[in-house]
Amino acid sequence: MVVYVRSAEVFGQTLRRLRSDAGLTLRALASAVETDHSHVWRLENEGRLPSRELLERLGNALKPGAHVELFAAAGRMPNDAERMFARYPHALAGEPLKRQTIPSLRRTEAAFHAGQLLGSIPGGAANAGRVDPEVLCRRFRFRLSITTGMGRQSVEFDEANRVAIICDRGSVDDAATFPRIRFMMAHVAAHLALRDHACSFPAMQTGEDLYCDIAAHLLCPPSLLDKALLTASVEFDGESRDPWASRYGVIVSAVADKLAIPGWVAIRRLADESILDDNALYYSLGDEQ
Repeated sequence: MVVYVRSAEVFGQTLRRLRSDAGLTLRALASAVETDHSHVWRLENEGRLPSRELLERLGNALKPGAHVELFAAAGRMPNDAERMFARYPHALAGEPLKRQTIPSLRRTEAAFHAGQLLGSIPGGAANAGRVDPEVLCRRFRFRLSITTGMGRQSVEFDEANRVAIICDRGSVDDAATFPRIRFMMAHVAAHLALRDHACSFPAMQTGEDLYCDIAAHLLCPPSLLDKALLTASVEFDGESRDPWASRYGVIVSAVADKLAIPGWVAIRRLADESILDDNALYYSLGDEQ
């Protein structure tokens, strides 16, 4: 089994941040996990890693989802995850790992982060049946500066002034510009949610694929996807599940128009939810039509 080991220093930083986010002192966290506060201090400051059992207790004592970050920082997987992967050894081998396993896990991770962010907005982030990505950015006290007609696409963060700068190549008269900008706004929110203010979008460098997946889930959560599908007025038979059939375009267009998202986002999310043929999962960022 492949295990991607992170440094103990990274684990210490992660634990300290999660403890601070939970508003817990060293002693309070130590008491919750039934260990001495000096042990927790050493985990945070002396480059030590905890036992698997203590990892589980730390995750239970911190915010929902802390297990994911703690185990990832420690370069370990929970017992149930290891047992699950042990049943499917070929999923971790060679080409299947690269083409199917990692992308599937990444989209699952993206769904988790998107759900956490959407659930953290008082009153929700939906407006007129669509997620408002600007609301998501305000959750992190960042405002947006958007410029169109630049002949390029880019996302930059001005941390000093807490501004996210979005440049789009299209004009305001181009029908594709609005959905594209909405996606970049959601992409900004994804970066903010994971506290990463270095963005290479649209270049797909390290990590950008995860932020793209989070943005897709933010704009097209399952609840809104179900409602958007009601407007498609297409019976879901065998042909409609085929990405190369004529009815496929009707479904994608209906979802994309209803949620104001790029067509490729609609394709990916429909495929994620097993509404379309699995081949649609391999559509890339460049498939915008």
